[in-house]
Amino acid sequence: MATLSVSDLHTHYRQRGATLRAVDGVSFTVEAGETVGLVGESGCGKSTLGKSLLRLIEPTSGRIEIDGTDMGRLLPKALAPIRRRLQMVFQDPFGSLNPRHTVGEILTGPLQVHGLRDRRARQQRAIAMLDRVGLPAASLTRYPHEFSGGQRQRLGIARALILEPDIIVCDEPVSALDLSIQAQILNLLGAAKAELGLSYLFISHDLSVVRYVADRILVMYLGRIVETGTHQSLWAQPRHPYTRALIDAVPGAGQGTGRAHLGGELPSARQRPAGCRFHARCPLATEQCEREEPTLRSFAPDSAVACHHAEL
Repeated sequence: MATLSVSDLHTHYRQRGATLRAVDGVSFTVEAGETVGLVGESGCGKSTLGKSLLRLIEPTSGRIEIDGTDMGRLLPKALAPIRRRLQMVFQDPFGSLNPRHTVGEILTGPLQVHGLRDRRARQQRAIAMLDRVGLPAASLTRYPHEFSGGQRQRLGIARALILEPDIIVCDEPVSALDLSIQAQILNLLGAAKAELGLSYLFISHDLSVVRYVADRILVMYLGRIVETGTHQSLWAQPRHPYTRALIDAVPGAGQGTGRAHLGGELPSARQRPAGCRFHARCPLATEQCEREEPTLRSFAPDSAVACHHAEL
């Protein structure tokens, strides 16, 4: 079991001569055995953050530590054993699997890369992992296109689990699946966490899904965290107008106040608004919001919010 610590992480791109600040100063921790949910609209930087943690996208600056080891300072050879401890389940259960490789090759390849030379041992571990995710051993000789979407996501989970990681980043792992299949995949992830002592960073645009799986929730808007809290406190007393709007948009959420209708569109990360990033869409915005960007303020041991008017 391990602790993931992220400090002032930035991931920027150059696009058409401008800087796109996809992740713009994010800090959080995922404690051993904890599931942290990360929610926000499409385009807010969630997936870029997830891929930056594994250095699938190189961060611009900041620290990413696993049990105190800064991944950003490691050369590729030294990074390999750390990467084994931090794995990812991707959103697209088909696009993330190589269509030219059999399931056996997909599952045993990472084992070979990380030093397991015995072919029979690799095969046995792959069969055991297929059984864990509810697929038959005969799947080893088949190709990804021969499976349904839910089965392919089970394969993606098996690939993430086979290296026996401590932490898994789940990037929208159920958004491409039917509702009935979503529940099966969420239950599978929950069982794996309980049996193996895993930690998850669970990324989703669907707050109702995150509420179901997460111990703690981070709300992200335009590259920054704007509110954090336990799923109980966040759902019962959301303090940021953006969080309130996300909850009010969930069918049957029990809020139904209409107090924070989310109008407009997410601004471009290339042209970040001055002051509070949310002020142009916020029903509580004042001149202060247009001038000053709020910082995260603690309201209780388990919650913080970046809003000038969080008391309202």
